[in-house]
Amino acid sequence: MKIKLSEVLRPLALGALLLSGASLAPAALAQVQPLDRVVAIVDNDVIMQSQLEQRIREVQQTIDKRGADVPPMDVLQQQVLERLITENLQLQIGERSGIRISDEELNQAMGTIAQRNNMSPEQFREA
Repeated sequence: MKIKLSEVLRPLALGALLLSGASLAPAALAQVQPLDRVVAIVDNDVIMQSQLEQRIREVQQTIDKRGADVPPMDVLQQQVLERLITENLQLQIGERSGIRISDEELNQAMGTIAQRNNMSPEQFREA
């Protein structure tokens, strides 16, 4: 009985190919990362996980500068998310109402708020 070399090599080559593909699969799966996800839908807009994380970092930095205690992460996350939702709703209401404000009016309002809080405009922006 004669066995052709191609008949022996074909199953071996197929087995080697399957094994090499199987060894690459876990590495490919480990590299899959979601880009972003929606954490809240606010009327006709969304708040993304990246926005929430960025705002949390900003709030933590502000709290650290003041030397205050940072609340537990779950509490902080909930508070920041609620604030983002409120801001988003306010912006949507303003847009629907046709409310517009110039840069000059905004700067003037920020200056007034800073004065009321005994702060300079720069301190107010940083706070």
